[in-house]
Amino acid sequence: MGNCVGALSGVSRDPVKSMMGEALGSSIVWERGVLGDRSYALVDRVTGRIASAKNPRRWPTLLRFSAAYTEPPLKAAAAPVRITLPHGEFVHSDQEDANDRLSTCLDARVTLRS
Repeated sequence: MGNCVGALSGVSRDPVKSMMGEALGSSIVWERGVLGDRSYALVDRVTGRIASAKNPRRWPTLLRFSAAYTEPPLKAAAAPVRITLPHGEFVHSDQEDANDRLSTCLDARVTLRS
């Protein structure tokens, strides 16, 4: 038997960068990691930079959002996601007013991009 290099006790993915994600029973892992992990990000419309929980002064509530796919993601394209807002309401990535609702909750002008 060879040397053990690691062990998994669970698999999770974060469909939107810096938001809480979803636990998985199993997943495909490809050259870029877990399929569907960080397929989306919020882009600050003022600075053009990606919103990140690594900057808590700018994005203090980002980790209070969570995202889950509404259908399994495909390798070539991001599948739609449902984002749970901090107060419990949902917004879907393909909703016409998704960017406006996310911007209101974050008190910043953002665009959800895949």
